[in-house]
Amino acid sequence: MSEVTAESLSNQIVELGDRIKQAKLQNKPKEDWSTDLQRMLDAKAHYKQLVGEDFVADAAAADSKKPIIGSSCTEPSEKNKEKAAAKAAAKAEKEAKKAAQRAERERREREKAERLAGIAQENFGDA
Repeated sequence: MSEVTAESLSNQIVELGDRIKQAKLQNKPKEDWSTDLQRMLDAKAHYKQLVGEDFVADAAAADSKKPIIGSSCTEPSEKNKEKAAAKAAAKAEKEAKKAAQRAERERREREKAERLAGIAQENFGDA
């Protein structure tokens, strides 16, 4: 009986995962790939028993999917920059309009309160 290594189990898990992924992408029924799924789950359980840790996908493969900082895919395009600038300008304009309306409303309320205070003083006192 051959010795099963963590590396061989890892390769088997990755291979089965790829097969399942391809089957799902091709919209195959679950019956077609459920045996691969069960074999992968069994292999993961055996891996955990052998190594003592859960299986984690290869770090090199996971890192290769991350975009490289400074590459063109992480920087916004000119069109998106223009959209963002227009959106920011519209938001600033809207906030300025709100502030002006708020100040005007407060001014009117203050004038109204002063008028009412003046009327109240005229109604009280010695006549």
